[in-house]
Amino acid sequence: MMHYEIAGDPQSATLAAIVKGVPAGLHVHEGAVDVDVARWARANGCTDETPSVAVLSGLKDGCTTGAPILLALANGAYAARMEGRFAPRSVACPGSAEAAGSQKYGIDDLSAIDARCDARLDAMRVAASGIVREFLAELDVDILSCVTRIGHASLRSNPFDAPVPPSVLDIESSSCRCPSPQTTASMEIEIARAQVQGRTLPGEFRLGVFGLVPGLGELQRSGAGLAGRLAAAAFSIDGVTGVEFGAESRALQDGLAAHDMPVAAPGEGLARAANKAGGIEGGLSTGMPLTARVSVAAGERIGCNVASLDMAALQPAPYVPTSFSCCDIPAKAVVAESEAAFVLADAYLQKFGGDSMDDILDAVTAYRRRLAMAR
Repeated sequence: MMHYEIAGDPQSATLAAIVKGVPAGLHVHEGAVDVDVARWARANGCTDETPSVAVLSGLKDGCTTGAPILLALANGAYAARMEGRFAPRSVACPGSAEAAGSQKYGIDDLSAIDARCDARLDAMRVAASGIVREFLAELDVDILSCVTRIGHASLRSNPFDAPVPPSVLDIESSSCRCPSPQTTASMEIEIARAQVQGRTLPGEFRLGVFGLVPGLGELQRSGAGLAGRLAAAAFSIDGVTGVEFGAESRALQDGLAAHDMPVAAPGEGLARAANKAGGIEGGLSTGMPLTARVSVAAGERIGCNVASLDMAALQPAPYVPTSFSCCDIPAKAVVAESEAAFVLADAYLQKFGGDSMDDILDAVTAYRRRLAMAR
């Protein structure tokens, strides 16, 4: 099982991640980890404080050895900019994990809970997935995300359902990571208004996964279906309130109108006439593009004082925000790509083995050959 562990907090001089379960023989291109971290940092507005990620162990001559991989990010510049933000306090931010966290851990200094939930740690989630995405790239699997709604500004259709999905350039050239220039402009206006008013904005983003083989995952009844695991990964991101796979209209359709008709595909064995299910049926991948819509609530740290409770004295007290970001949906979409990468890599390892890249690639090739020959 491929997984990661993170060490450090926003005030640490260094943030670290350990990635375990990576097969031996995977070639990791120089700078591969930095590409996605840079996308996340740009979306999160902390490019200047996010240098390159160092790969300290687990590679020999650019290839994985099967040993755990240690990643490190110098965090001094960010820690210096955040100096004073995590000063001791006992007044909870409404809507955050601080009040419940104070009860769970018996901590009156809520800045400790705030630090553990800080988005800065997402940098290492994204860095860890850089290794996993190299694994998926070897299997011709690509994961994309784009923002489709911020506040009231929205892209009406799912761009990943289009005959030609948006390119990385289409998405990353937008300040909001939205492939439509017109919708991007509307989103920028929403953000500018919210920034002035001290409001935070809800929204949505889409995930699109291309190149998956059919049959990944488990039957949904087993509790380990691919849809459930991907949804759980998305819900690990703070603020995510809903995940829906496939076409939005599917829940309103009767009978077979809500489902996809299997058809014979020359050279592939089996395909679908449409993709209403979003690439998953009964917990298993279908080989069609996997698409999901993820809803995100407005952030809890608004830009003005609000009524709250002093957790030490259990008395009403105003919460004075120590930070404010009116929209973090573009950055959360990048984190969702990272979490989805771990789930999908695990699904491949479960089906095709996990010790050696050569063995995995041979197994996938044999499986594709069997599917193409199926009658």
